[in-house]
Amino acid sequence: GLPVRTELRQFSVINKLWASVVPSAFRGAGPAEDCPMSIVMHSFGGNTVVLALCRDIHLRLWAAEPAECIMTCDLEEYLVQDTESESSLTCVNLCLRKAAESTGTSLRFAVYIETNVGSQVSVFQLLVVDRQLHLEHISSFPCIMERNLVDMCCTNSEVWAIWNESDGGECVKHLTYDGELCHAWKKATLSSLPPQDVFVSPNAEPRTFFLDAIFKPGRFSISAIHKALEVRIMFCV
Repeated sequence: GLPVRTELRQFSVINKLWASVVPSAFRGAGPAEDCPMSIVMHSFGGNTVVLALCRDIHLRLWAAEPAECIMTCDLEEYLVQDTESESSLTCVNLCLRKAAESTGTSLRFAVYIETNVGSQVSVFQLLVVDRQLHLEHISSFPCIMERNLVDMCCTNSEVWAIWNESDGGECVKHLTYDGELCHAWKKATLSSLPPQDVFVSPNAEPRTFFLDAIFKPGRFSISAIHKALEVRIMFCV
């Protein structure tokens, strides 16, 4: 389709005009503190919203109609690290990802915050209650040994993340959470994909060869095999 350009406005008209008329280079200003570092989009019953994680560690929610900021949340209130010993909190890295199971009435998302004090992941949920959007904090958990986030994703019960290691490599870790209760990060063991090119001996029967390759022991989990048998039985009855 055709792209549509929409200006996201703050309520302060003076700030908007000042930013529009006088370029930041002439004002001698660096990147704005409310500059979005990571954004996601979601549709609530046909109404599109833009959720932005900003440099000042604030979460801002814009509505496509009327293209205004309708909610602001200071995420420093949810930091699990001790920030009182630091005179100033410096943002190092931010990441925002929404859960794949999000629906038209709820949006669950994970926020990664790395500062000069430490790093953590927080999970929130945005709900529609009486035609109004409400933000709920689900859980927050520190990343003690995990730094240098590459990317992450989340579900309604898990957070998966890719991290840079000190030796220059990368690793994948995940954790599960249930409300405020969360478990420790666990490192995932990755295996390479099987080769795409399969050599079939001229003396082998192709059908038997490929069936053996597809259903090789260990390729499917017990739960997947059990589910397939249930579907087979259901259609045979």
